Amino acid sequence: MKPYQHKEIEAAAQTGLNASIVTQFCLNASPIIAWVRRLRDQGVDHPVHIGLAGPTSLTTLMRYAKRCGVRASTQGLARNAGLIKHLLGAAAPDGIIRALIAANRDGDLGDITPHLFSFGGIGATARWAASAAAGRLELDRDGFGVEAG
Repeated sequence: MKPYQHKEIEAAAQTGLNASIVTQFCLNASPIIAWVRRLRDQGVDHPVHIGLAGPTSLTTLMRYAKRCGVRASTQGLARNAGLIKHLLGAAAPDGIIRALIAANRDGDLGDITPHLFSFGGIGATARWAASAAAGRLELDRDGFGVEAG
């Protein structure tokens, strides 16, 4: 099968640029995983930075979802146990990240990383990302916690 070539990826290759793909923000892991698998099946092996909402209130997240055209994905919010825990507080992308890690255990999804949108503010998103990078973010069945330290 001939590798799929998107015109932007092809143009980048012709000019010697390394291309990567950045998605809009997503609220449900299943469509993301299916889409990345389709890319890989078509021969697209470029890194994919998956757009996720950083920590924010559920109200703010729903407002951005409506504004950005991902309204259908809001149904995923209602089914996401990690977000249910935070209905009155902050929602974070831990449930989606956990699902992406599980789906890519065998490496079939290739080079995927989160791209956090700071809907809840740059400071909150940076603190969440720094805690995750430092290993102080504990993912559990229902959501996440940040270790003291």
